[in-house]
Amino acid sequence: MVFAPCAARPLPPRGGGLGRGFYQSEQIVLAERTPLGRSALAAIALAFLTTPAFATSPLLDAKSPIPGHALIALAAVVLGLWQVLGAKGTRRHRIVGWLFVGAMTYVAVTALFISDLKTWGYFSPIHLLIPVTLAGLFFGVRDARRGNIRGHAIGMITLFFLAGIVTGAFTLLPGRTMHDTVFGVADNGAMK
Repeated sequence: MVFAPCAARPLPPRGGGLGRGFYQSEQIVLAERTPLGRSALAAIALAFLTTPAFATSPLLDAKSPIPGHALIALAAVVLGLWQVLGAKGTRRHRIVGWLFVGAMTYVAVTALFISDLKTWGYFSPIHLLIPVTLAGLFFGVRDARRGNIRGHAIGMITLFFLAGIVTGAFTLLPGRTMHDTVFGVADNGAMK
């Protein structure tokens, strides 16, 4: 009996020597190369820079580790937005991705030492996102290294929106440091 080799599926082209499992998708529209993508990035930057009531003193005067936590979290949101809108599978995507993973790890670990709400003793509902964030980072990196790009993309985008956007929105609630930083607080405690 003679066995003929079966035809294997060809692998997608390598993404510029990025290592095992990193492939560049040609179907992605690059945000930094489209007018809409550039406009979205510029509008977000402009919104942060032109907020009239933006005062850094509540943030910088907060007890440690809140200032570092908030600034690194803001950097993680910018990096995550860049990743969501930018080209996938490139060397830049991989570098910015590792920066995002490092920033989110720092934010998750420092969140353990922030206990302003104290709903359940020392902890609050937002602390439930710490293990979710760390697990999401682990599985997102693992999926990318194994070549499961769809799983990597779904996991990391979900993590970006849950841990970056949704959690960031909760920090803008009245009485929180970021609320006072973004919207300002008068000397008597009322909003400006």
